Amino acid sequence: MSDAPISGLPAATTPLAGTEVLPIVQSGATDKVTVANLTAGRSVSALNFVATGSTVPANGMYLSAANTLAWATNSTLRVNLGATGLLSIGAGSFGRGAPVTKAINFTLAATENWVIVDQAGSTTVTLPAASSWTGREVMFKTITANTLISASSNVVPQAGGAAGTAILGGLAGNWCTMVSDGTNWVIMAGGGLL
Repeated sequence: MSDAPISGLPAATTPLAGTEVLPIVQSGATDKVTVANLTAGRSVSALNFVATGSTVPANGMYLSAANTLAWATNSTLRVNLGATGLLSIGAGSFGRGAPVTKAINFTLAATENWVIVDQAGSTTVTLPAASSWTGREVMFKTITANTLISASSNVVPQAGGAAGTAILGGLAGNWCTMVSDGTNWVIMAGGGLL
């Protein structure tokens, strides 16, 4: 084979057979690499697509929900790319999504990171298990004179101490940012806290 740039080589019209070679030139020596010796002794796996909503595969790419592409290793979901463009890696997430407004007691959804609380009186939020969302951040803000409490004693105050249920005091405009430490939800910053 004469020296030729890759752009000058003819395009392959069929898949390479095990006897076809690819020349590799390094430091003036030419070696031949065949499809057979590239794959000999190695397993070549395809992407693992399974039905939407199926259980997590051991390893591979799959559809975890409608329009949601996911990747798993060791039978555990590692990366999730949702239909809205929200990318979750491990238990954390990139992109916050749009703020959502809650006017009743509610359970925090996996896609909700910015929450506006607009209910008169006390509002109770059921937070996801901190152990399932280590590193996840969520921000709450009240726009009415109400308190926000957790349904479980899993909130560590901004000043530290024992976990309790208090999140926000009863004034409009109170806010806080909470992060899961794998055990509890820790208030990292805020204004108008209890």
